[in-house]
Amino acid sequence: MNVFLITSCTFKELKNNQFKKLIIPEGISIPKKKEEYSIPYTDKDLEKENYNIFPPI
Repeated sequence: MNVFLITSCTFKELKNNQFKKLIIPEGISIPKKKEEYSIPYTDKDLEKENYNIFPPI
């Protein structure tokens, strides 16, 4: 069996001010150590204590 491993990396020169401040919308929290993501989708989800992090299907 032949297995081909293909990797692709692109290195670009870093320019001044290339990285911008991350804007986090209200209602979304960044997890701390050993915490789950909190991403509410509807008003009903906002009422829950534990949010389902998967997008609606």
